[in-house]
Amino acid sequence: METKIKTIWLGQGGFLFETSNLRLAVDPYLSEDCFERSKNDGFKRLVPAPIGVSELNPDYYCITHDHADHYDAPTVFAAAHKFQSAKFIGAKSAREHYMKVGFNPLKFTGLSAGDRYGDDKIEIFAVPAKHSDPQSIGFIFTIGGKNIYVSGDTLYYPGFTDQIIENFPRKIDSMFICINGKLGNMTWQEAVETVSKLKPKKVFPMHYGLFSANTVDPKGFLDAVGKLGIECSEPSYKPFYI
Repeated sequence: METKIKTIWLGQGGFLFETSNLRLAVDPYLSEDCFERSKNDGFKRLVPAPIGVSELNPDYYCITHDHADHYDAPTVFAAAHKFQSAKFIGAKSAREHYMKVGFNPLKFTGLSAGDRYGDDKIEIFAVPAKHSDPQSIGFIFTIGGKNIYVSGDTLYYPGFTDQIIENFPRKIDSMFICINGKLGNMTWQEAVETVSKLKPKKVFPMHYGLFSANTVDPKGFLDAVGKLGIECSEPSYKPFYI
């Protein structure tokens, strides 16, 4: 029987994936830390967090890089204290941040592009990303036979998709890709080019709609991917299945 993966968009590049035997949080941004750090109304939340930290309850907490809307310091701090059995996995810059605030480095597995983490529930492949955090990565998760790509923050560059395929030659089932075209991320047109080369079964745009200073209308992306004959829709703050 095909594994159905319950999914909730947490805003920006954040997601919660759940099956009968695991919960995986990726880049959950649940606070107002970006606004509180910047005092810039452009980085105040446009929508409330769809869940609270206590509802995360992750087996795996994955972080693509050390920027405040991905390594959400208040959320990481609360989750690390509350969920003692959670395994933290992510970019080495995120691990360094985790260690600097006094958490046990043995509880955080740092990855670079090309690295892999695996156990009896999940495989996690770190794939290339190019961002202002030079240690940024994307993730491809294999859960219940399904392959899920979460791009994290990244620019598009020559050879980008070739490097992803080299790191992960299997078919991607669901793809979650940044489209905002600001602050070190690819444009929606470049995201369409990425989709056209990787040819996933399903695509969801992300990294828009949370901050007025860092968003884009997803319609152009949705329309263009639809013309490629690939299933594409917006993610939801309410549970949906992939």
